[in-house]
Amino acid sequence: IAYFTYDYVYRVDICREALTKQDAELTTHQSGEAAMMGGGGGLLGRDKELAEVSSLLSQDPSQIIVIAGGNEAGKSKFVSELLRSVGNGKDEEHFQRLSADRGVTYVQLAQLVDSLSSFTHVLVHAFDLRWLRLRHALVDVLPFAGSEILVMKERFSGRDLAAALLVATEALKQNADKNPTKPRPVIVIDGLGEGHGSWMGSSEGQMLAQRLMQWCVYVTKERRLAHVVLTGNEQLVLSLTDQNRITRGHIKVVGLGDLEMADAAEIVKMEISDASDDEIKSITAVFGGFIHDVKGVSRDVQYRLSQEAVQSKEERKLVFQGVIKARFQQQIERVVAAFAQAKESDDPGGKNGANSGADENDDMDPYLDPLKSIYSEAQASQSDGGDSNADADGVGWTQLQLWQTILRIVRSPNQAVSFSELRDEIFDGDKTGLMDLMQEDVLGFQVDRSSDGGWLWKVTPASPALGRAFIHLVNDGDLKNRFELIEMEEEKMQQRREVEAERARLYQERENLDLRKKSLLRTIELGKELGRTELAQQRLAQSFEDIVAEEEHHDKLDRLLRDELHNLSTNRPDGGDTEASDGEMDDKVMLQRQDTMIDQISLQDRLRDAVLGIVSSDETIGKDDEDGRFARLKKAFEVLDVTRDGKIEAADLVRVVKEATGKAVRLKDAEDLISEWDINDDGSLDYQELTRMLLIGQGTRKTAKKGLRQK
Repeated sequence: IAYFTYDYVYRVDICREALTKQDAELTTHQSGEAAMMGGGGGLLGRDKELAEVSSLLSQDPSQIIVIAGGNEAGKSKFVSELLRSVGNGKDEEHFQRLSADRGVTYVQLAQLVDSLSSFTHVLVHAFDLRWLRLRHALVDVLPFAGSEILVMKERFSGRDLAAALLVATEALKQNADKNPTKPRPVIVIDGLGEGHGSWMGSSEGQMLAQRLMQWCVYVTKERRLAHVVLTGNEQLVLSLTDQNRITRGHIKVVGLGDLEMADAAEIVKMEISDASDDEIKSITAVFGGFIHDVKGVSRDVQYRLSQEAVQSKEERKLVFQGVIKARFQQQIERVVAAFAQAKESDDPGGKNGANSGADENDDMDPYLDPLKSIYSEAQASQSDGGDSNADADGVGWTQLQLWQTILRIVRSPNQAVSFSELRDEIFDGDKTGLMDLMQEDVLGFQVDRSSDGGWLWKVTPASPALGRAFIHLVNDGDLKNRFELIEMEEEKMQQRREVEAERARLYQERENLDLRKKSLLRTIELGKELGRTELAQQRLAQSFEDIVAEEEHHDKLDRLLRDELHNLSTNRPDGGDTEASDGEMDDKVMLQRQDTMIDQISLQDRLRDAVLGIVSSDETIGKDDEDGRFARLKKAFEVLDVTRDGKIEAADLVRVVKEATGKAVRLKDAEDLISEWDINDDGSLDYQELTRMLLIGQGTRKTAKKGLRQK
């Protein structure tokens, strides 16, 4: 308790001391890097970027400095070299002022962070927030202290992160007040977004990014308390894009792309001291300036040369060719594996199905349920396999999308395409597929400066060798033909969806028309009861005619759509007659059901037109008589009821439609139509049932049937 009290009371002073001295972890990291470089050779090929960032650090803080690059781009080495010896060690006085006077805090994240809790844990250690660390330890050993501590067990919360940032801010303010002329401290957060899976893309990761960016803008741009340097891969760049409203104008992005060819050649010379110019060119021509590939190939070649005791130039040439070919084949296999991993369709397929109803059987507890929810979220954020993209079934791209992306990249200048262009035009506005492909090291990115002083995010192959692999795949004739057929089939499927959506819209409008007709019928019946039949007929006659005209228009449109849908369903892009898949069979069953329903509507319309057409030719019935249209309906019933038994059979419907239109109607279709309107279930239609069938549409027939039975 005494230790905790002391650390809590002096928490700001302890944090200020930690932020104004050079980080011990950074010193150890620099020593290792210097040993790897042979005692201080500097960082090859990054002079321009080093000079740019060094210039920013020599001024007062005004922007967040972001070092962005793909995997194996050398971001950590870049930061280490930057803070170890600015200007390649030539300015010793500047180096001493940077590392000693101002203080450097190095926060190494990378694979250590996969949740807000683990991020806060690293930050607590880097800022020397002992009171939070001690409280975390006490919670860990006191599981009996209550339900709240059970929830907090083995994790930091968002409240702890807010407290940590608040204490760090106060410590920086104290340092600025006590040392107004000294250079401001440097806080390096290395590997942001490079943790487990795509955690930064989760809701918790986005919340963390928003809170961290707000804090960084405050201590740099607004208060000029410290320099903040962030390094990361595509997840960091995506977070900056998502938090554009917060970070707009407050960020300086420095991209670490591929090295120049001359610098890549220097790396080959360092690994293979006796390599000739042609041998160096054979490596750089395929693998460009991607440090990881150039070093890997050079070391493989050097190992093969030492193991096989190569003597002649021809043998040496074969070794180079063999290693380069094997490494290049690995790049092609990586793309092929991405095609194999791709999902079959865009159907999200019940991601939330596993948890649906999980809490249905739990008794509600107003006290424990909130704690259960918090604890469940903590477990989900810290689980190793909970992400939807943790396995192959959760990938966010299809084969066609991957092919279209590769094609777009190969055909673009410098093999670089805007991220927003690919996201919106190929992935339908969803960024998940692109981010997954970057995580699989199939795609990479580069950051370019825009004309307005900002930055542009472009998608590239993950390496120059992969760019060559993309070209190799695009030039494959069989593969090209296959995906052209897939594209054509996808276009036809999209057209089918549009036609089906239009038919569904027409069907909904038809139901609305049926409701309007039903309303008209009720109004006419009400007019008869009130003795105002003539007035109701005069007012509603035109409305009824308008509805009939709209129905005829809908019928014509629907017939056209049915024909178009039939053509799309039967004509395959390859001209073949292959068997339909399960999905296509389901579509056909659905279409058959829709067609059956449309056939019933069509038969009903033809019957109405035929009957009303017959009675309209009868001059003995006047349009303005007292019974109006009901007189014509009664006459229509008499025309149909040839047996004069007060019932209309299915054969009567078939006969009348055939006589009036010349078109044959199947007896079964007529029986199905009668069964839909047969209120008393006697297998025939009486006058009342026929009247409702002719005046009320198909969409409300079941409702009408149920209502009459109740009546």
